[in-house]
Amino acid sequence: MQLCIQTLVARNDVFGYCTSIDITRKILNFILLLLFIYNILKKKELRKKKTTSTSEIKEKYHHLKFSVVLIEPQGPINIGMICRSMKNFGFSDLIIFNPQCEIGSEARKFSMHGLEILQNARIIQPKKEDYQSSLIELINEFNYVIGTSGKKTRFNNVKRILYYVDEIDFSMINSSEAKIALVFGREDTGLRNEELDLCDFVVKIPVDEAYPALNLSHAVAIILFSLFKKIRDIHKGDIITSSQSDREQLYATLEGTMDSLEYTPEAKERVIRSLKNILGRSFSSLKEINLLISLFSEINKKSKLN
Repeated sequence: MQLCIQTLVARNDVFGYCTSIDITRKILNFILLLLFIYNILKKKELRKKKTTSTSEIKEKYHHLKFSVVLIEPQGPINIGMICRSMKNFGFSDLIIFNPQCEIGSEARKFSMHGLEILQNARIIQPKKEDYQSSLIELINEFNYVIGTSGKKTRFNNVKRILYYVDEIDFSMINSSEAKIALVFGREDTGLRNEELDLCDFVVKIPVDEAYPALNLSHAVAIILFSLFKKIRDIHKGDIITSSQSDREQLYATLEGTMDSLEYTPEAKERVIRSLKNILGRSFSSLKEINLLISLFSEINKKSKLN
């Protein structure tokens, strides 16, 4: 009887011990699951931050509404590439006035992810006798009209006194909503004087005077990029910078490499000091430091094998 009782007690102890292990295991699994979910959510939040990091318009420029206006463009490839550039830099309203080419498959092909801009573009095809009046009607839809020109400045021609985009102070526009037209001329001759007359002012892209002529789509891309930088807060995204301990680990690994190469203590000190100067100036990221540690660690392993 006593033996049976002892056996039963022993079984209960074992059962209790196994139950305790199972509970502990379940708790650990639950904690690991929580950590896994936390890491997923954290990565999603970082991705969200990175995708929105360069798309924030500065508060003082929220009221500006830009439209790209092409006057008599002659090439469908240029039109398509302009749509692509507009998509790149966050512009969406395209107006094509009196196009001199078919806007078909070729334009769609070169618009890439800017196809929606092309599909929604407003195309105005006036009669020959209504050309100027139709253009004036279009221009009158805007509060400000900015022309473009690639020709050399002549101070006796006040119509072509030019400015650079960086010189424009958009913060001075204090109306609740400002519609701004960016007007680009033909590929071969640009905007005519009577068209420049309709603009409030004219901007120019600084180029080498040896060959100042730019392709239309390239000119549009440069102007839009200049505006993108001007009206938006641009950030590189979330970068985890290295800590002092991370860098000290790198220096220790590098010392091991130099030991295997039989560097003198003085030479090692100079190399470490130089590396500290470089990494200090560059505000190195944790990823960069880890890559260097991995590189020197592999070198150390190979050295020991030899």
